Amino acid sequence: MPDAGRAHSRRQQHLGTYLGSLYVNDFNLFGRTWEVIVQADAPFRNDVDKLRLLKVRSNTGAMVPLGTVTDVHPVNGPLILTRYNTYPASAINGYAGQGSVPGRPST
Repeated sequence: MPDAGRAHSRRQQHLGTYLGSLYVNDFNLFGRTWEVIVQADAPFRNDVDKLRLLKVRSNTGAMVPLGTVTDVHPVNGPLILTRYNTYPASAINGYAGQGSVPGRPST
């Protein structure tokens, strides 16, 4: 594990590139312009165990597995995020009381 501690400073950038994507440049070939976009192959993005195998470059230039410099484990987030005007909001469930008329506002 050569110089694995120094790879910590770049791990966030590498994870963003591997799990998302990164625009590199454009090139012309066959009369068309092609974009070069870098990202990890789908099996590495979908499996937590394979994510640990992705390599990051340390400050000395050595390639070290991501699993040696960070702990990777799945974490569940909220199932539903309710928003109103792009702000987080709460869902409100209600029902009409006894004797109310549908379509008529209650006071």
